[in-house]
Amino acid sequence: SETIKNNRVISEKQYQIKNNIRDVQMEIENIKKDIVDAGFIIESMDNAVKEHQVIYKRIKAEKFTTPKFDKKSLVCPTCGRPFDEKEATESRVKFEEKVTADKKLFEEDKAERLAGIVKQGKTYSAGRDKAKADKKAYEDNMKDAEKRLRAQKKELGLLPEQSPVVMEDAV
Repeated sequence: SETIKNNRVISEKQYQIKNNIRDVQMEIENIKKDIVDAGFIIESMDNAVKEHQVIYKRIKAEKFTTPKFDKKSLVCPTCGRPFDEKEATESRVKFEEKVTADKKLFEEDKAERLAGIVKQGKTYSAGRDKAKADKKAYEDNMKDAEKRLRAQKKELGLLPEQSPVVMEDAV
């Protein structure tokens, strides 16, 4: 009968909407988890960036310590006789050359470590920025899902009640 058909249509529509509501509610729960996860990533990456900034400043502040010329190097290590002027000059030149080479190695090493810290810092910063963008997208998706949930609930509320079935309708 017509009443049974109408009730069946209403029942099927209710079932479909209730399934949609459950799906959207599950989607919202998943989005909430994604937002929390993105927040953890942002915090973790932010901490890593700050740690790298501290390390960068520490390395940047390192200074090469120029050793003092040891006057003992102006005497023959074997017999203890003082070097003549030429030998003393050669000893000073060798010392200065070594200091210059050591300082160059120190500066190269320092520059390499700074470059590595900057590269890692940029990687963490990019990861943080991506997580922030992801979180914003999740929040936008959440608003959309909540809007769809309200619309589904409203639609469910607007469905007509099922008509009571009278025995003569069932025949």
